[in-house]
Amino acid sequence: MSPDDSCRLCKVNMRESGPRVYAHSTDMFVSKTTPTISDRLAMMDLIVTPEPEQSNRCCQRCTSTLGRLEKDFPLFRQWEENVRLSSVSKRQREPTPSKTPRTLKKTCPNPPSPLACSFGNTTTKFPLGLFFKNENQRGDLVEVLREIQQEHMLKDADCVQHLLIGGDRLTEANCRNVQWGFSDADTKEERMEGMHFKFEDWHAIRVLFEIHHKIFFKESTTDHGTLFANMTKLSF
Repeated sequence: MSPDDSCRLCKVNMRESGPRVYAHSTDMFVSKTTPTISDRLAMMDLIVTPEPEQSNRCCQRCTSTLGRLEKDFPLFRQWEENVRLSSVSKRQREPTPSKTPRTLKKTCPNPPSPLACSFGNTTTKFPLGLFFKNENQRGDLVEVLREIQQEHMLKDADCVQHLLIGGDRLTEANCRNVQWGFSDADTKEERMEGMHFKFEDWHAIRVLFEIHHKIFFKESTTDHGTLFANMTKLSF
């Protein structure tokens, strides 16, 4: 098998039949009127030289692809020049001054947080007590939320702080409705801003225990699978 049986660029087999009979191929290093394929590739920074063990021919498909690349190559050169000029102009610009002074970076890489002095301190807990109100009644729920807003929420000069308030689905919905009802008030405190109502998972666990109790906790020693039957079986 001769090296010229395949294309130098894509390595496809071009031999049809008989010795040195090739389908639609061109010698890369010989041309009478136009530049050779090797010269055209050299203009695109791809150097191809004749070698004894390499093919000297190029298939028609690669020749057509080379023609399309030559049409778009000036545009590629323009892109390359634009990128080079933008990189040079970026390096020549003055560096942006740092917000942190260089001396401070050397002595203290990470400036201390204003709250660093309170880290590690013991937290003091204060019980809020009991509210003898019915949270399903709108008037009672308004009084409870106002009490929490006025007595137990931290406030500063600009606005109230944020506080998470949890409960079951019904309590969460009722609290949101009360908060929306006061959304047209004048101040943030009157609008009850800062309170964020959320659903507590403990309620779902409580409902799960109720379902478990209803199914398995039956006062029958003959109903297999219930807690009473298991206790009888184990002689408790």
